[in-house]
Amino acid sequence: MANPLTLMLPLRADAEASALLEAIHAGQDTLNRALSLVDTLHFARLLLLDRAAPDLRPGPTLSGNHVLAMLAEYDGELEDCIRSLARELGPQLDSLLAFVDGGSRLVPAIACISELADFVSQHDVSRGPAGLAHFEAYRATAREIAAALP
Repeated sequence: MANPLTLMLPLRADAEASALLEAIHAGQDTLNRALSLVDTLHFARLLLLDRAAPDLRPGPTLSGNHVLAMLAEYDGELEDCIRSLARELGPQLDSLLAFVDGGSRLVPAIACISELADFVSQHDVSRGPAGLAHFEAYRATAREIAAALP
């Protein structure tokens, strides 16, 4: 069974949301290659949300009240997934963490796996009362799915 991950990571008060967007866009190919090597990951999506906007969409003028959201599904234990992400993303994960409130203490991520897993658990709204429902159309692991593809 895949595990949901819905991270809501508030950006530092002094973080430039536009710089974060530039870093993500500039590293998109590297990010995609690295994520494809995490064979327990079904998918991952990054979003920039603006808590000041009624629909959470950032407008043309950035408010300074942003959250980096990551929605994903993974197989196995959270700490194993975090370890794989830190290993494959390396410096790119470190650069993203630098924008997040409390993230700089987790750099380099590869040296802080347990702490990073705790941090992720604290910011995962899939767990607890906010995680209302989770539907799975299949019970196969990401590895099983990948092995069945041509």
